[in-house]
Amino acid sequence: MDKELPIIFRVDTKTGELFALFPTISVVVSGRLYCTVYDSYCGLGRADYQICINTSRPARAEEYAALKPKVESLRYGNLVVYQNPNDISPMPNPFDTQHQYHNKGDHHRERWLSVEELAAYLGVSKDTVYKWVAKGLPAYKVGRFWKFNRVEVDNWVRTGQAVNL
Repeated sequence: MDKELPIIFRVDTKTGELFALFPTISVVVSGRLYCTVYDSYCGLGRADYQICINTSRPARAEEYAALKPKVESLRYGNLVVYQNPNDISPMPNPFDTQHQYHNKGDHHRERWLSVEELAAYLGVSKDTVYKWVAKGLPAYKVGRFWKFNRVEVDNWVRTGQAVNL
């Protein structure tokens, strides 16, 4: 049986954008809590938890009904939906405390990584990154450049998909 994973569906009060917060998949950087966030426009990312809560309202079940199956397809665990953020105690990820995240965009998501930045982050060559892309490393082509979401790459590595390639 999958472990239970708290999730909070919210609606940005300025843009009306629906998003999901995973408060227990998080990291503390410079005293701020950044949790994993998902929306149908940007996919997975990292966001400042308190800013997300302060600039949004709880989503109603009918509002998040279409997004919930997409979030469940990430297979993080058995999702338990919470309406009140005070009912959850966010926990920083002990394996991801040394990385810097940048406050950009409406939900202060971290920026995309280039091939060079990802190679340095993982401690491998650029050639290795390109080989891994061909073998399933989550990557997105933006014009002629490959871009990477650090959260997706971290999950890919943690789930053992980088082994034996």
